[in-house]
Amino acid sequence: MELLERAGVLERLSELVGNAASGRGSIALVRGEAGIGKTSVLHELARRESSGAFVLRGICDDLITQRPFSPFVDMAIEEPSIADAIDSDDRGALHDEVLALLSRSPRPTVLAVEDVHWADQSTLDVIATV
Repeated sequence: MELLERAGVLERLSELVGNAASGRGSIALVRGEAGIGKTSVLHELARRESSGAFVLRGICDDLITQRPFSPFVDMAIEEPSIADAIDSDDRGALHDEVLALLSRSPRPTVLAVEDVHWADQSTLDVIATV
C-alpha cells in the first residue's frame, strides 16, 4: 500500500537514517492531527529501512497511570538488553543501555517512540538525554 502525500516526509526521514549511518545522528518529530497517518509513516519507514537499519518501535500508553518506560518495554521484545536494563535496580541502567544501543551497531539504530505526549516522566528523562 502506497501512502498518499507522504513521500516528502519519508524521504526526509530516510535521509536522516542515512546521516546516522555516517555518524551524524539526529532526532525527528513526526507531528500532526490525530488520525493523519503518523503511525503509518513510521510503519513504512521501518519497512523501508529494515535491511539497512536496526529499527525499534514503542508506544506511550494513553492511561490515567502511565506504564513506566512503556515504549522501551515494547522495544525490549526485539532487544533483550533493554529488558535487562528495565529489570535492574539501577535507575540509570536503561539510559546507559539506550546510549550503548545507539552506538554499538554497525548499522544505524532508529528508535521510534509514538505518542510521546502520553509518556511518563521516566520515559521523558531517557528520551531527553539520548
